[in-house]
Amino acid sequence: MEISVHPSSQIVNINANVELTCGFNNAKRYHWYKDDVLLPNRENQNPLIILSVAPSDIGYYFCRGSGRNGETLDTMRASVYVKDLTNIQVLNARFAISFRDELHDKTSKLFTDTAFNISTYVAHGLRTSTGLESLSVVCRALRPGSVKADMNIYIERTNMTALETQDLIGLSLESLANESNGFLDSNTILVQDNAICQNISWISPRFERVEFPVGENGTWANSTGMCPFNTTQANEPIGRALCIGDGITQSQWQPVDNCGPFRNVTDILTEIAQVIVSEENADEVSQQVSSVTSNIEDITSDDVTFVAEITSNIVQQNLTSNRVHCQYCEQYS
Repeated sequence: MEISVHPSSQIVNINANVELTCGFNNAKRYHWYKDDVLLPNRENQNPLIILSVAPSDIGYYFCRGSGRNGETLDTMRASVYVKDLTNIQVLNARFAISFRDELHDKTSKLFTDTAFNISTYVAHGLRTSTGLESLSVVCRALRPGSVKADMNIYIERTNMTALETQDLIGLSLESLANESNGFLDSNTILVQDNAICQNISWISPRFERVEFPVGENGTWANSTGMCPFNTTQANEPIGRALCIGDGITQSQWQPVDNCGPFRNVTDILTEIAQVIVSEENADEVSQQVSSVTSNIEDITSDDVTFVAEITSNIVQQNLTSNRVHCQYCEQYS
């Protein structure tokens, strides 16, 4: 058994129709899945047709083929998303509902009914407090602990930034909880707009750990920390990152090294030799020379000449020449 066709990701207008196609060679049968949940009554359906796409249809779809000997094979996942839709993820919203084991099964009637009731309650409360009539809520998962719900809140065509929308929904959920007489507990809720990249730490392949700030999908950001003087991008940020996301899951920073290659030792020493040495910059000059001459394999006899010239410049300023440390100078003199 082998896959002949993988489904393709699509971004469509609200209420548009979607067709997803998959194919197998020598498969006994195949089924469609959405977000790892088997779609009922979709065996051997090709293409899978989703009529009048709604926010509840957003997710990841794939086919699972079954071979004649019981083996299975999954296609690549295809995302379905709606244009101009803000997607805010709400995690760990605790409701005063007794949890039953049947709620683990997303295909069960109890899960469907409970998720619908929670979605309806939250949507009504948020529409009332925010005035956003285009807002809809989809409950994605229910977990034990009373009932902890994970939800997606979708808003059509808003002029607010992702951070503004996230803050508005967070405050509105807190207000809804305060008025719920204990039905909703906001203390455990995490609200995050999926178009936002959270601040992260990143370990540069060549330099120290740096930080990236909060940003929005499609934007670039500079890291903390500056490229060292012996790189082609000296004094530029060590890292640059693009915020990337598909709208369905949380956007993530994609960092890259921004410093470029290390520069030629001779070129660097040539520049340092042209610096007018003073009491104020002697330590910096010394450190630069020490850094650039730290690897004996990179040092030439011409480089030693430059180091001697720099040392002489320091001496002429009545500074101690031992500020400059070149452990290999004597080997080339």
